[in-house]
Amino acid sequence: MTDAKKIIGFIKTCCNKLGLSLENYFYSFMYEDEDDIDNENGEWVEMPWTDQSGNLYPVIIPFASEILGVSEEDILACNEKALQKWFAKYPYFEYLLPYMTARDRSFYNSDAYDTRRLLTFLFNEKINIPCPPRFNYQDVKTRLVEQLKDLNKTIPGTYHEGATITQLQIYTETIFHFDLITKMANSFLTMVDRAIHLFLKAVKEDLVDEELHEYNLLVSVLGLRDRYYVGRYLYHSELIKARELYVSTNEDNIRNSIVFERGRVFKPWYCAEFIEDKDLVKRYLSAIPEAKGEMREFAVGVTQFDCRFTWSDAQPVWLSPEDEAEMDSIDEMFGDSPIKPEERAKERCNIYVPKNEEELDGLAGAAGKLLDYCRPERLGGLECKMPEYSASDSFSHLQFLLGRVRRNNNYIANTTTYLASSGGGV
Repeated sequence: MTDAKKIIGFIKTCCNKLGLSLENYFYSFMYEDEDDIDNENGEWVEMPWTDQSGNLYPVIIPFASEILGVSEEDILACNEKALQKWFAKYPYFEYLLPYMTARDRSFYNSDAYDTRRLLTFLFNEKINIPCPPRFNYQDVKTRLVEQLKDLNKTIPGTYHEGATITQLQIYTETIFHFDLITKMANSFLTMVDRAIHLFLKAVKEDLVDEELHEYNLLVSVLGLRDRYYVGRYLYHSELIKARELYVSTNEDNIRNSIVFERGRVFKPWYCAEFIEDKDLVKRYLSAIPEAKGEMREFAVGVTQFDCRFTWSDAQPVWLSPEDEAEMDSIDEMFGDSPIKPEERAKERCNIYVPKNEEELDGLAGAAGKLLDYCRPERLGGLECKMPEYSASDSFSHLQFLLGRVRRNNNYIANTTTYLASSGGGV
């Protein structure tokens, strides 16, 4: 049998290649002490994989098998072919790293970025050579100040004479070129269709082992969960407990019952080639309709810099008299003192600075086209059928699933719950 260290490495490699966050499954948020719980002071800590003798905890294997769509035997044997078959069926995974690299590269000086990546590859370690950002943020700050001065002429008080800008944060987006995006997006849409097919089949009948592993893989990658029961993906082991709930579900109404929570982790609309393919955009919105609003925000963000800052002479944030009174009542109830004015957060400002032609780099047309797609249909936007929300379905789904389906995808949380409920202690 392969040793524990190799198995752990295999599991981590699988998560990385499938684009899954290791932290979501195998890390836990640890507080420095009990007093930090309310303030959320702490850090994410990787779980212990082995016992004091160096043996892998046995329950890890079935857990990893479920989330990776790989049999327990293949995990124990570190069988890379078991993962490669999914790569062969869904090229999406092969394109994942190049796609993310192209995205990252779009924010830096391309020549310097390529040089740093080449040296990192040659020496097998991170090389810290200068890699200037694509945008001159100091120039953006200068233009921000000039814009504030101009606005002050019509809206007095916009510019604070004698004060300085502090805590400045500048956000922006950019469209990049990625020739493989069409193949990648088509593969992604194939995964969505296949996940729906296997979901509906599993509701009615048992899946064979190959289908079961494929379904679980797609659940992890796409984040398939109940629309109203947040926090737990509907892996096969959970779905078969809830078959009765989905017995009337079909391809036409399935989006009213489930959602692909990780469907928007992959954002093909970042790529110019995707935007130019209107039919592909239509198919994508049909598969992930919830993305339309985010696509609209992105299109706007491409054309400007979102500048958020605090003036050095800014006033503390005060709520409405009613809300302040309510906060005082809550403080009094728990024996806390009201927050002193000097300890309150100061008012933040939010100003948008338009990009110039050089910064847009010829991408204004693509951003405009994407924005047109996202307009309401009556104004020429693409059709996008949003799932229907039902208060009665929300109640019935929660009532049915609570107690049947686990509440968390995390290994540590699920193991703790299992031990507590089985009398094994924590």
